[in-house]
Amino acid sequence: MMIMDKKVLPGILILLVSVSVMLFLIYEQKNEDIHITESKSLIEIDKEFSAMILKQGINTAFKHYYQENGILLAPKSQVIEGKHQIENFMAEQDDSEIKLIRKPLRAEIASSIDFGMTYGIYNLYFQANDSLISSGTYITVWTKDQLGEWRILADSENERQKP
Repeated sequence: MMIMDKKVLPGILILLVSVSVMLFLIYEQKNEDIHITESKSLIEIDKEFSAMILKQGINTAFKHYYQENGILLAPKSQVIEGKHQIENFMAEQDDSEIKLIRKPLRAEIASSIDFGMTYGIYNLYFQANDSLISSGTYITVWTKDQLGEWRILADSENERQKP
């Protein structure tokens, strides 16, 4: 049995604590890096969603990105729950004459990295003459589906007051 010198023991304890702190800091930095990467990824997803709106129309983009238990908080409307009900609501809205431009400003991701939100500004125009119909802010809540793809859980817009 080896008896440790009392002068060596404090040095070993300091070394163990130092290594533990370093490993913790490395782990925390790795998690922070993943969090930053996922936040940037979610901003890109919002931009892809916005590009799809411009190319394929509002209804098609929402149909593609909404998850089954999604919620739409549409202006001047009741809460619309479920992808099927959202699709029915969107089908009643003729999007062929309008153009929606969304610009995400920020994304936040939960520490679980499967839940996040984006917010930004939007402008809605008539296609024919590009005259502004409305503008405002939006917030979109995203979750990852079973395949790890970001899908919309909830979306809401807030129209700005007209001057």
